[in-house]
Amino acid sequence: MRNLENLKSFIAIYESNSITKAARQLNVSPASISKRLSKLESELDVQLIERSTHSLCPTSMGRVFYQKIKIIMRDLEDCESWIQSVNKEAAGAVRISLPEMLVTQRTFAFLQCFAESYENIMLEFDVSNDVKDLIAANVDFSFRTGKLDDSRLVAIPFTSTEHVFCASQSYIDNHKLPESHEHLLEVSKLITPSFINISQTARILLPEPEVKSTKHSQGLFAGHKANSLAAIKAMTLSGIGIALLPEVFVKDEIESGQLKKLYPDYRSPSMPVSLVYQKKLCMTKPLELFKEYVKFRAII
Repeated sequence: MRNLENLKSFIAIYESNSITKAARQLNVSPASISKRLSKLESELDVQLIERSTHSLCPTSMGRVFYQKIKIIMRDLEDCESWIQSVNKEAAGAVRISLPEMLVTQRTFAFLQCFAESYENIMLEFDVSNDVKDLIAANVDFSFRTGKLDDSRLVAIPFTSTEHVFCASQSYIDNHKLPESHEHLLEVSKLITPSFINISQTARILLPEPEVKSTKHSQGLFAGHKANSLAAIKAMTLSGIGIALLPEVFVKDEIESGQLKKLYPDYRSPSMPVSLVYQKKLCMTKPLELFKEYVKFRAII
């Protein structure tokens, strides 16, 4: 591709039939625009415009070249205008990966305002508890929990959550609850997720002495299991057992009274949740708008 400035200079000289007028039109000096024309002719190895002291005259090759390059430049301008209009109108898709714990009415109520403000931006969600490579997964943003340890990514704080023990009122009415969460680990009443490393997670969420004994660990592994948080929540709501779940995932059910928090003295470590994206992500208007919305509207 030839230098666009050289091509624009040739078109301006051809149409104005004057180096001085063309220079004024492009806001450059006559010497600069004359140099651009000479460089273009040198690159093409052909004379496009014959110059004399008092006149300019396009050569036959120059006239043909003008007709062809004018069409190309017009198409290029149309493409630029289209790109600018798309950005200006903020139309397109934003692809977002999020963990199951954020699939709540509260999360989507937070995003509903964005969706209403930008009707031509479509939100596409990939729900997964796996930490995916953003490029391989073809997503623009990902909500992730924990500390970010990838220098290629940028993190925007979104919210934070603790884990809470909870059960339905029907379960509480029909079962004798262990006196404390330490005793709960002994009786196989805790519904656990099968998609995580239970031992590792237990060391994070429970004080070390509580999971040291064989008696405790047997109870931790022997209870009901499910491979999704939604299933665990549904099981808990149905009165099958007690669950230890991210508070952000059951906040609506706790506030409505469908679930009851147990063992108020128990406090788990707070878990940060961030919106992450690649440092080198090409920020289209829809992506920029979404990023700024989360940045200035969180925390839920």
